[in-house]
Order: sequence, then structure tokens, then C-alpha cells
Amino acid sequence: MDDEPRHRNSVASQESSRKASMRRSNSTLPTELPTLPMELVNEEILLRLPVKSLLRFKAVNREWGGLISSSDFAKAHFDSRYPHTHRVRLEGLPPPPVPIERIDELAAPFIGFDMSAPLFDEASLLRIPLPNFKSFEWGTCRGFVGWTDWDDEVVIILNPATGNRRRIAWVYADHHQPRRPPAGKISLVRDKVLRGIGYDDIQEDYLIIQVECHIPRVNVFSLATNSSGYILDFGVGIGGYEPLGDDYAVGVFANKGLHWLVRKTDTNQIIILFFHLPSRTLTETEVPTFMQVEEGGVRGNKKYFLSLIGSSLGLVYESGQGPRGCAKIWVMDNANAWIELVNLPLQDYNWNFIPLCVTTNGSILGSHRDGLLMKFCDEGAQLETRQWGRSYDLLTHYGIYKESLLSLPGRDVARI
Repeated sequence: MDDEPRHRNSVASQESSRKASMRRSNSTLPTELPTLPMELVNEEILLRLPVKSLLRFKAVNREWGGLISSSDFAKAHFDSRYPHTHRVRLEGLPPPPVPIERIDELAAPFIGFDMSAPLFDEASLLRIPLPNFKSFEWGTCRGFVGWTDWDDEVVIILNPATGNRRRIAWVYADHHQPRRPPAGKISLVRDKVLRGIGYDDIQEDYLIIQVECHIPRVNVFSLATNSSGYILDFGVGIGGYEPLGDDYAVGVFANKGLHWLVRKTDTNQIIILFFHLPSRTLTETEVPTFMQVEEGGVRGNKKYFLSLIGSSLGLVYESGQGPRGCAKIWVMDNANAWIELVNLPLQDYNWNFIPLCVTTNGSILGSHRDGLLMKFCDEGAQLETRQWGRSYDLLTHYGIYKESLLSLPGRDVARI
């Protein structure tokens, strides 16, 4: 009987000693946990993260939120050497099984596909329901995409990652008597026109460009000044230009300017037309010597397209029919020379494969004209295939963009 009280006293004494030891240990700890310097957070952590993660990390604390939301950080992140997420707009919707009554519910006119993600990774898809959206009629630039809402009579420039956008009302331009449109409106050219959006890094201004094919005359709309202007005298092209097709009318922004693959109407010669945004100059460049293009930009079952490969101007070559069919990608280097990046040998059944990019793991992503998303290794072995739809042009070469946190100048930048 006497042993039980002694046991209880021993247990109580041990517990008292443990609490006293904990109090002594706690008294030596700092009252506040150490924090990382913001310079280290900025340069060594945040700049390495993709846009999707940064948008979530804005909620960590007020200091991080302010830093990530700043225009200086957005520019530094876009220009950083670290890997970025590159997306391309997918045409149409994935095939059944989807119940018919849920088609409208699941429909997303804009679907941005992460080009380095596995083809069946649904979490990597960026789905944004957009009203009256059809296609990127104005192309892409620095994380922004552009299209025309014909029902609301506005041109929309959108950052799909952040949801920020500009809406610019439009009026039809008079082809014979061009005049400045009302303030804040853009003139849309009715006749054949080359289109695109680009960035003037000297003025730090985003521009909406239209090149009238028969003149040539350039209509420039500035988002910073919210105004339009014409450029008439370039000293090139006495006979005008002809886009090789509707898809070719959308310019690819690279090397501080917009590029189009066109035919000169007076000589029938295929050229690359280049509009340099900072200098507002229009120049012609001969196509590479390896590029054998016949009427309409087609030779047999082979086609060439200008595209954005990383941050460089690229030229992609659709695989032709036959046992020696191949798909190729070239990129233009700093000396304006074309360097072959991809030469993909394909079997006969994979003809009409259009390469789009080289992913971060070295595979080649592209689409087949039967509505297939496809990935190949550099030796031509098929890695992944996914049936997506019946679209003839599933992945558009002018629908590629690098995700960014950048914002647009001017008003009307509310989220979609």
C-alpha cells in the first residue's frame, strides 16, 4: 500500500522536471523566427516559379503579394532565364465519352494546352469560357492573345493566365479614304489584310497592326495612347501582297517585329514580310534556299508555316506522304540565319503531321490533321497520341504563347 503513493510522487516529480527543462529551453529560443531577405526570395525563389504557382503565392503575405503584383517583377520574371510555361490554344473539345446534355456545361472556347505536359494530364489544361470567342485572329505576344468579338464589336487583348484584358471598340475603315477613327476606337480593314499584335520595347507599348495587302498601308493602334495612325510610304511592294491562306494572315511576333509568309502579287514570289515595331518599317526577306514552295505554299502534301519556337522565329515543315516523309523545324539565329532544329523521320501512316515545338524533355509535339495530338522522340518513335477532335488544324502555329504576369497599358483592364 505504501508503494503506490511513492510511485505517484515519483511520476509527479519527473513531470515537474520535464516542464522545467522545457521552460529553460524555450527561454533560449528567439521570440521571432528568422525570415529570408526579400532579395533572396525574389532572385532565387520566385523568379524560378511558373505563373500558376506565383498567382497562388500572392496570398502568402502582404509583402509577397505586393512583390508579385508589381510591374517590375512581372517584367523580370518574363525576361528571366528560368524555364517558363508555354501554351498553345487547342481547337475544339475533347471527344466523347461526354454526355450530350453536358457539352454546353463543359464547353470552353479557350483551352490552353501546356506544351510540356503529358497529353492526358487534364490538370495542365487552362480552360476559360469566353463569350463569342472563335480564334486568335490577332495572334499572340508576350503572354497576351487577341481576337475580335464580332457580336459586341470590340477587339479583345487578354492575358489568359491572369484574366486581365483590354476591350477596344472598332469601326470599319474606308479603304479609299483612310481617316483617323474616333478616339479610343480601332479601324478594321474590310479587304485582305495581314494582322498581328506586337510590343514596342522602346516606347513600352503594345500595338495592334494591320497591313493592307493591296497598297501596302499599315494601320497601327497604340494601347498606350489609345489611338490609331496610318503609315503609308515604305518603298517596298509596288504590287502588294497576298497571304498564302487565312492562317497565314496572322503574324508571328519575334525579334521585335511581326512576320508573315506572303506572295508578292506582281512577281508571284514567296517572301517573308517583316514589320519592325520600334522603327515602324516594313521590309521583305527572301525565304530560305531549302524552302521549295509552289503555288499556294503547297508542294504535294507538304506545307511550311512560320511559328514561335521558344522566343525565336521558327519555320515548321509538315511531313509529306511516302516512306521518306519527315517533319522539320528551323529557327532563325541572331545573324538571321536558319538553323535546323528538328529533322523527324516518320512512317508513311504519320504523314500530315505538323510539328509545333520541342518540349523541355526533348520530345517533339505536334498535331495530325485527323484531330490527333502526338508526341515523338527525336528518332521518330511515337511516344503519345491523344484523339482530341475533328479539327483540320488542331494546333495553330499562331496560337503559341509564353505565360506571363504582364499587364497592359491604359484603362479597361478588369478581369474576364
